[in-house]
Amino acid sequence: MKSARVVFKGGIPFSPEFDDIYFNADDPIGQSEYVFNSVFDEIWSKKSEFNVLETGFGAGLNFLCAFKRFKNSDKFLNFVSIEKTPIARDDLAKIYANFSELADVSGELLDAYPPLIRGFHRLNLAPNVTLTLCFGDVAEVLDELSFIADAVFMDGFAPAKNEAMWSERVCAKIANLCAFGAVVCTYSASGALKRALQN
Repeated sequence: MKSARVVFKGGIPFSPEFDDIYFNADDPIGQSEYVFNSVFDEIWSKKSEFNVLETGFGAGLNFLCAFKRFKNSDKFLNFVSIEKTPIARDDLAKIYANFSELADVSGELLDAYPPLIRGFHRLNLAPNVTLTLCFGDVAEVLDELSFIADAVFMDGFAPAKNEAMWSERVCAKIANLCAFGAVVCTYSASGALKRALQN
C-alpha cells in the first residue's frame, strides 16, 4: 500500500497530501500526555486491563507515551490503531531521533514495525503491551473490529483537512465499539465533530 509522503519542516513532519502537520511543534509529548494519555490517570486504579482504540496512528506518539507508561507496570494495554497512509519505517526513525525521552520504547516499535501491507498487524511489544496496527480506510477497518474500547483517541488530521475520518458515520461505528462509560479524547473542537459525538 502507499506510504505517507512526509516532508520535514524545521524538524516537524508535515503531510503534503493533507496539508497538515503530524503534531504540534510546541511540546508534542506534553500535548499527547495532556489530550490523550491523561485518560489513564482517571481510570488507572479501577482496571487492570485497558483497551484503547485510536483513529490516526500518524507518527505513533500517543502509543509510545502509553507504552512507556505501561511498560514496567502490572497493568495490561491492548492498543488498536487505524492508519490509512502509514509512515515508512525510515521516516519514523527520523522523527523518533528527536525524542530521546521515548528512545526505550521507540526502538522496540521500530524493530517490530510491520511491512506496509493493508490489514491487521499485531505486535506483542512487551508481556503486557500489545499494539495492533490496522492499515486501511477507517470506516472499513471499524467494520472489521470486534472488541470493546475503554478509551478512544481520535487523532487524525484536522477535520477540515480530512473530513471523512471525523464523519458522523465514523463516530457511530466508533460508538458501537465502546464500553459503557468509555472516554473519547480528541484535540479537535470542531462543531460538526461535537454534534456527531453527541449523537
